[in-house]
Amino acid sequence: PRPAEKVCIRPAVIEFPVCESITCDRISGGGNPVAATAEIGLGAISDFHRRNDGHYVIAGEFGEVSIDAERPVLRLKHT
Repeated sequence: PRPAEKVCIRPAVIEFPVCESITCDRISGGGNPVAATAEIGLGAISDFHRRNDGHYVIAGEFGEVSIDAERPVLRLKHT
């Protein structure tokens, strides 16, 4: 956050350029990362952590998403 801010909330996109697999507790997607991602949609992230090397878990109003991928890239959106 900036000095006058207590929290830092900015619109952003998390990209996983090299994704092996993605699963969501609310969506099948058939193991296909592109199909699963299209069904997840947008929403606020309430939790994001790495469980082990290359395994990430993101949770929010869209459910819990598990991703096996190389390091993600965070891109801030300019408003």
